[in-house]
Amino acid sequence: MYREKLLDYLGSSSQSCTALYPTKILKQYWKETRFSYLDTPRPDFGFMLLLKGNVDFTSNGGTLKAEAGNLIFLPKNCYYEAVFPSEAEDYLVCFDTAESFPEISEPIKLFDLASAFCAERFRAINEENFSGTKTKLYIHGLFYLLLDAIATNAESERGAHYSLVCKVKELLEGEENISVADIAKKCAVSESGLRRIFRECVGIAPSGYRMEIKLKRATYLLESTDMTVNEIAERLGFFDAAYFCKLFKKRFGKTPGEYAENKKL
Repeated sequence: MYREKLLDYLGSSSQSCTALYPTKILKQYWKETRFSYLDTPRPDFGFMLLLKGNVDFTSNGGTLKAEAGNLIFLPKNCYYEAVFPSEAEDYLVCFDTAESFPEISEPIKLFDLASAFCAERFRAINEENFSGTKTKLYIHGLFYLLLDAIATNAESERGAHYSLVCKVKELLEGEENISVADIAKKCAVSESGLRRIFRECVGIAPSGYRMEIKLKRATYLLESTDMTVNEIAERLGFFDAAYFCKLFKKRFGKTPGEYAENKKL
């Protein structure tokens, strides 16, 4: 939810992003250490591109584990601790605004793997800022190019996600009772990644979507055939008829028998 809210803000056609301004730009090196905002909240917003190593961000929302290639958003006024278990490097671009900004209360992962174009924008703004030869206006321009790269990365990812979700839906809707793990293998993605992307795009887990398909098929069979409730439950792969009836009533407010009777009236 937080992730989509922020990406929608960055990709919107409004002029809200022009109110953002960079406050600190640097490349950081860490070695078996930690950095804490547990006593004092973070003073500004930040985009961190992890170049090497791993980091665990711990907040009230739990622990976010990040690795090289991940792009992390760090919200202003957030309490968290960052733990670096080994050598790590990152680009950090901090910014602020005097206007409204999406309310986010914990560090979030924007991308598992930032695009090469996005990474290049991080490199460019860091090197030009470090050189000290460019004007503040020039650095601000590079900052807006970075925001554009992040928004473009999001649009590209959404396009790829759309194709993935369509394929997953097709497999879930098939007659074969294929597992989510097998679907992930067919789609060449991790099972956890598939579950996350599907939930973000569809709003429910793959298992929930499969159940919805089964229950809709049950209504069709009740309306168009003389199959018994037991036969339908077996046909659709439910554990038993009682479990099928329980799920059906929860979804439609009627038992399968009541549903069939109403359709005949």
